[in-house]
Amino acid sequence: MSLPAVGQAPSPLAGEGRGEGGRGRSRCQLKRAARRPASRAPSLSGTIPAPTAFRVPEGRDVIATPSVLHYNQAPLAERIGLSFPLRSTNDGRPRDMKTTFILIFLILSLSCGGLAVSQDVPDDVPVDQYLLEATQAIENGDTQRALKLLSTVRSKLKESDRRHAEGPQRGQTNVNALRPKLFADLKKQMVSVRGGIFRMGCTTDQRQCYPDEKPAHQVRVSDFEISRYEVTQTLWEAVMGENPSGFKGCAQCPVERVSWEDVKTFLKKLNALTGERYRLPTEAEWEYAARGGRKSQGYQYAGSEKLNAVAWYFDNSGDKTHPVGQKQPNELGLYDMSGNVWEWVEDCWNKGYTGAPSDGRAWQSGDCSLRGLRGGSWFIGPEHLQSAHRDVGDVGNRVNYVGFRLALTP
Repeated sequence: MSLPAVGQAPSPLAGEGRGEGGRGRSRCQLKRAARRPASRAPSLSGTIPAPTAFRVPEGRDVIATPSVLHYNQAPLAERIGLSFPLRSTNDGRPRDMKTTFILIFLILSLSCGGLAVSQDVPDDVPVDQYLLEATQAIENGDTQRALKLLSTVRSKLKESDRRHAEGPQRGQTNVNALRPKLFADLKKQMVSVRGGIFRMGCTTDQRQCYPDEKPAHQVRVSDFEISRYEVTQTLWEAVMGENPSGFKGCAQCPVERVSWEDVKTFLKKLNALTGERYRLPTEAEWEYAARGGRKSQGYQYAGSEKLNAVAWYFDNSGDKTHPVGQKQPNELGLYDMSGNVWEWVEDCWNKGYTGAPSDGRAWQSGDCSLRGLRGGSWFIGPEHLQSAHRDVGDVGNRVNYVGFRLALTP
């Protein structure tokens, strides 16, 4: 199956202490998304009291606008961030005032025609260039060319606004069309896991353990189903109508920057749309599945002793998430149980397993403002990707290395 290329994203937002994988570290900080050029002024709102100057860089000449202009009649130059001198020519000579006022009149007449710019000027519209050429055309007595240039700017901005307004509607239509197949595929991707008894926590095959993974204890898990893959950006967007992920441009990458509370909202909507009862796995179910259930071979990681074979982590991830299902699955056919993104579980947080449920259900006592995280992520080291490893996150935290997978009770 051909998958989209992975996009870039902002750097990870490290959790404090143990929160959100806080014990791990990032090998390098990713570049943040480029900021909008400073010369682009945001859209105006309300009215402009008099006198008000056009927004121009320091050292440029400014002029006053009419006394009060409503947003929809605000001069085009103001709303697009005009940044050229209105009263001096290229050779430094004062511009003829007649030219200046003609240009002002043309700009006002175009903007008063009903154009409402509701977003920044698109990158492919060289506004300053058009306006400079319009000014030169007026100086040369070519008013028709000036009008044509300014009309071009207006047309492009109107088209940009139209696409901006229609885009979400078209996107929602596409999402609605995809839903039936996505939901059918999701159901097929749920893996049936036969229940059994296993030792949870710091066992000998885990090599290096932390105190909250102790004591190792016996747990009986009932039959359940768990998704073969982490929830993708495509599925999230089909249910929620938007994609919160930092690593956009990768439809089959796991969704991230979703809090535990966000996931609960997603589950309610998903279940309403499908008639199913999808949920988060309990911590015991998650670890039982990661270890391979009744098919377990006693591996340190989920499916292998060789971490590179089964996980995206800081040595091989390139500082980003990857499409689900590219690495080797574990004994149950589950992918990315080690690495890619941390996965939320249902349980409240407890420091250690003393008093933990022995029947595989979620631990509903402890600090329920914090919830468990399992599996490690794309920027975490090997010791955090073992099947028994635990971490914790605040229920409202959103970071670009935390996602989830689904479970079902048969």
